[in-house]
Amino acid sequence: MTAVQPTPKRAAPRSRGAERKEDIQRVVLELVAARGIEGVTVDAIAAAAKASKATLYRRWPTKTDLIREAIEMSFGGDRPHDPGDLGSLRLELHAVLSGAARMLRDNRRLIIALMDGAQRDATVFRLMRQETQENVREATQRPLLRAIARGEVGPDVNPDLVTDIALPIMHHRSIWNEPIDDRFLDHLVDNVLMPLAKAAMPAASRNEAPSAV
Repeated sequence: MTAVQPTPKRAAPRSRGAERKEDIQRVVLELVAARGIEGVTVDAIAAAAKASKATLYRRWPTKTDLIREAIEMSFGGDRPHDPGDLGSLRLELHAVLSGAARMLRDNRRLIIALMDGAQRDATVFRLMRQETQENVREATQRPLLRAIARGEVGPDVNPDLVTDIALPIMHHRSIWNEPIDDRFLDHLVDNVLMPLAKAAMPAASRNEAPSAV
């Protein structure tokens, strides 16, 4: 008798509620990018998402709660991640900045809207800071901390070089719709970040040429 093979288990389908939630969040992001924070109302969200206001308020008590969660969803998958030990500070910085560039490109219109809203709303300001700086800080620090441990740079190097210097430069280019491609990232790493990181090393370690006798 042929043995009956068990039927493979299928991944559980996503619930209609989860899909609907993401649909609403996408609508919120589109409205914020198009109108700015102040131009978005719960009425507008309900109309665009084809949902009742009661449905929205059951899940999100305030407009701010709804916008905050939508923004966190948008940035969440695009944040730069620590690439792990690649044995070279240059390679690791380039990998981190590639992730940051992707985050800025994918969320450009949203970031511009948030910057505008952050000038008038302390909650938006904190959210903007959290998503574009605080939530990426650990990933951007680790390559520099590993480089210190390897002796590639000196112990006095600023571990916030990326968030303090590179990210603001990249934000500026993103706002003005200038390219943040591999060529630019090479320039940023090789001509800005690496020289600054190496400058923290003792002079004797930086000097490759032997002293004249």
